[in-house]
Amino acid sequence: MSCLSPATQRSALEAGIVKPKEGRLVQECGAGNLPLRIEGAGPERRIWVEAPQAKLIGEHPELSSTLSEVLGTPIAGSPVPTAFRNGPTWLFVRFERESEVTALKPDMSALAALSPTVTGVATFAFVESGEFAVHIRCFAPAAGVPEDPVTGSANAALPAYLVHHGLLEKTGREYVTTQATEMGRDGRVPVRVLDETGRAEIGGQAVTVVDGGIRL
Repeated sequence: MSCLSPATQRSALEAGIVKPKEGRLVQECGAGNLPLRIEGAGPERRIWVEAPQAKLIGEHPELSSTLSEVLGTPIAGSPVPTAFRNGPTWLFVRFERESEVTALKPDMSALAALSPTVTGVATFAFVESGEFAVHIRCFAPAAGVPEDPVTGSANAALPAYLVHHGLLEKTGREYVTTQATEMGRDGRVPVRVLDETGRAEIGGQAVTVVDGGIRL
């Protein structure tokens, strides 16, 4: 499980492996030491993870036409595709309408060969009304994941992209993304922007499905 997954932290809390102090913990993982905040208890418990700062890797206007062809739909004219790294490196690509993101049918082989320097492509559109501010889909066939159902790293890096391109007012500093409805899932990622650089924390809930032990 990802170090940004609430299931990881919930299992440790339920097993009594860790005990929060004033609702806070620190998780050590490959991305470093990540501060956690725990809100609520029981089924309503929500765990927030402060993600590593996303760093700008570069803008890639030269990929615009290729991405439109590989993804099967013309991407928005601006901003240009832009890569950020917060562990994985995601190339963010905006579409004008949510329906275009929903309808995407990427050529996975071409997408995997597009660039060996990025983990995957995070496609998104702003949602004009309703519960969600962003609809996102993340494709990483080069990493063995054609489409990821819920992508903590990409959702945590998106605010840095929005700040970089002057688009944070489209979502505000606290919003929810929707992901993976196309896969028959209902991914929801609450996001809080912590400062003017786009540093963010993402929240989530998890439920226990299996509870058992191993006898050696």
